Amino acid sequence: MEQNTQDTALLVMDMQSAILRNLPDTTQLLSNVAKAIATARHNKIPVIYVVVGFRTGAPEINMNNKSFAASKERFTGIGTEEFVKIHPDVAPLEGEVTVTKRRISAFTGSDLEVVLRAFVTWCLRVLLPAE
Repeated sequence: MEQNTQDTALLVMDMQSAILRNLPDTTQLLSNVAKAIATARHNKIPVIYVVVGFRTGAPEINMNNKSFAASKERFTGIGTEEFVKIHPDVAPLEGEVTVTKRRISAFTGSDLEVVLRAFVTWCLRVLLPAE
């Protein structure tokens, strides 16, 4: 993917099949996200995917964290490669970046900030303190 000098990136977050199947109807959601992705690509805006993922057995999930502990029980396949698979209707193209997060925040414990700084320096100067 060629380097973008714009101040914009599209983050496509939590669009994993394992997560989406817990929603009652994803037809409109997937359609809207696919349109946003197509528009971004057409305008040469980087598309960056963020998935929630854990090692086998999900050792990153503390059982005292009620939100994630419930997820550990609710999601089948958590901690597997199949769990992090992005829905095929909105899947990344070859060369598009996928970041794995281990918390609700996409920044905590991931390299999202590093990736964004590489793609979108102006945006981060506004949102984050300088290094």
